[in-house]
Amino acid sequence: METTILRKIEALESEIEKALGENNFVKISDLSTRIGTAIKELTDNCLGNTSLPEEDIEILKHLRERVEFFEKETEKKFKSFRGKTSIQKKMHTAYTKYGI
Repeated sequence: METTILRKIEALESEIEKALGENNFVKISDLSTRIGTAIKELTDNCLGNTSLPEEDIEILKHLRERVEFFEKETEKKFKSFRGKTSIQKKMHTAYTKYGI
């Protein structure tokens, strides 16, 4: 398996985790595109092989699990962020309107 691509994917995973922790959804969007491109490049390299070693299959399964995890975490954090932002906006509007 391509070790340079795997290292790139691992670095992108770390950056995504950091961006998730910071609720930086703009950065997550960019990183998601970049990791998607890297994974596509990795799988394109594997398509030429008629049979993959068990180790490579495990690596690909792990990548799929990580991508699914990032999808769920991003969705959960964005919903939470959106809800907090909405509540803060409503409170600010009520404060400015009623002077409470």
